[in-house]
Amino acid sequence: MKLQAFSRKELGYLGKKLVYRLTWRDLLARRKIAPGWAFVPESGADGTPELRPPIVFALSNRNYFHLGDAFFVLPLVRGLIESFGRDQVLVCTSPACSEIFELYGVRCVGDVLSPVPATIITFCEILFEDLSRIDVRKFVYANIDKGINMPVADWHARVFETQFGVRRSPFPQIDMNEADAIAATRGLKQKTVVVNDVVWSGKFRLRRGHAIRLQKKIDELAADGHVFCRLGAAGEPSQIVLPQDKTIDLRGAISIADVVRIFHSDKVVASVSYDNFFMHCALWAKKQAFVLCRERPVSTRPYMQSYIYRASAEVSPAQLHYL
Repeated sequence: MKLQAFSRKELGYLGKKLVYRLTWRDLLARRKIAPGWAFVPESGADGTPELRPPIVFALSNRNYFHLGDAFFVLPLVRGLIESFGRDQVLVCTSPACSEIFELYGVRCVGDVLSPVPATIITFCEILFEDLSRIDVRKFVYANIDKGINMPVADWHARVFETQFGVRRSPFPQIDMNEADAIAATRGLKQKTVVVNDVVWSGKFRLRRGHAIRLQKKIDELAADGHVFCRLGAAGEPSQIVLPQDKTIDLRGAISIADVVRIFHSDKVVASVSYDNFFMHCALWAKKQAFVLCRERPVSTRPYMQSYIYRASAEVSPAQLHYL
């Protein structure tokens, strides 16, 4: 890849990511408690991992924690609530991500980590950028690790179940009547495919040919009698052409929580997108996801195959289709 393909801002971001990954490797070598997990004790402690409430998930840095990332830790957050009580577990994250957590009964606050809790759980890059000087016990995780041998969301919950006895319970279900009502109010029809071709995280990986491949899948689905719903932020650019008489554009018109709900409606059957939030929503709702990975070998990201927590079984590989 040519250097001039990156802006100064992107180069700075990539430089930080590289430094943080090397730092994470060093931290794992010293503090690893399981693949993808490390424990950082407070000053004066003997280093024995101890989970003590109140617990705060510090996930408010929007450069490193995005909408889709919320799905990876939801089962763990719910398990901690079951074990310690709702008043002892808090998620500190962005307003957009809060909509996803709150949809599943999780308490959320904004960007201010106050008061300092007994235990912090955070993403590795957020630790290095925001939390390294806070002297409190921390559990730190990453979503990609060669030692993770099951869906990532399931893995994170399993680590705490095995090491600390954290209970895991069935997930609260999205109200199907409510999901169908929202879809009907917005004019969605049967055989609706949700479409989004925008990425903000890692958008420098996009290439001209990517949009062509997405368009090809759209044309195939249109010929098969499907209709479409554009979802995303208001004013987002798009290179995909959808048939006007078969498309509803809801970009910027509904909340993040309602996006998640709509995917659970019987009217929605699939999504077409990059490996982004809309892929996560489709798999979470057990719908077909037609996904284009941007300049990333699928073989290095096995968690995409079936990463969503299930009480009895993993996501069927038949739900995920690479373009």
